[in-house]
Amino acid sequence: MLSLPCVIIGRRLCDLHPLQSTGRHQDAATSREVRSCDPRKLHSEQADAVGFFRLQHQACARGFQLGEDLPGRCRRAGCFLDELAVPEAHVARDEAVLYHADAVHPTHNTRCTRAWCAVGQGRPLPTVSGRERVNFNAAPNAYVPTQVQLDETSRVNAQGTRRLYEQLLAVHPDKARTHVVCDNARYHKNKDLRAWLADQPICQVFLPFYSPNLNLIERCWKYLRQKGINTTFYRIKGQSRIAVLGFFDRFPGFGADLAPLLSRKFYILDAQLTS
Repeated sequence: MLSLPCVIIGRRLCDLHPLQSTGRHQDAATSREVRSCDPRKLHSEQADAVGFFRLQHQACARGFQLGEDLPGRCRRAGCFLDELAVPEAHVARDEAVLYHADAVHPTHNTRCTRAWCAVGQGRPLPTVSGRERVNFNAAPNAYVPTQVQLDETSRVNAQGTRRLYEQLLAVHPDKARTHVVCDNARYHKNKDLRAWLADQPICQVFLPFYSPNLNLIERCWKYLRQKGINTTFYRIKGQSRIAVLGFFDRFPGFGADLAPLLSRKFYILDAQLTS
């Protein structure tokens, strides 16, 4: 089968085959060239928008698919997973606990995901004006998915992070160490927070840059949107806030869904930089 090197609309790279390092992106293939599957004509002028949609359907019919968005500066995860093996060993010996922490900012507005209706019969979706939001710091237990600590805050900063960490210490007073996987946000590296951590049994494990795929809590936020945000229209911000808080109150009841979702199996990304 013919290997389609790439499809570029404007400056967006859509596929799908390791590109040779040429110092620039390769040109797009037109729909006519894909129909003919002539390998000598695959590098031609860029396809227009209409041609792209035709090209997409024809490429799918020939066994190709669109690529996924990938952070261009993501780093290999091997070093991080090796580093994570140390706290996991401490947990296995029942000496420590391991949490994955991050912030979320649910926006008070309707988010259309999938709303099917009969052809010719529109289904309007009510929305609200503005983009007010609520802010939370949270951390689920990597080994007990239904155990999550939550801190609501007006602004995500080092003070809110410290309150969350204090909750973790209060829940596990008998553990010699509490490991927290977190990203490289400035409030996680605040000098006042680091000074406080120096005297606490908390160890921060920093993720590689551009690697949300290695933080279990990102899956938790996805589940929150599916169950508590995208499924209901909230007229006022207070209703949205109560719904989010209620979701975490019901968190222990979601064990059957959370067990496979928050498993310690990570999707490893490997950016193929070409220029």
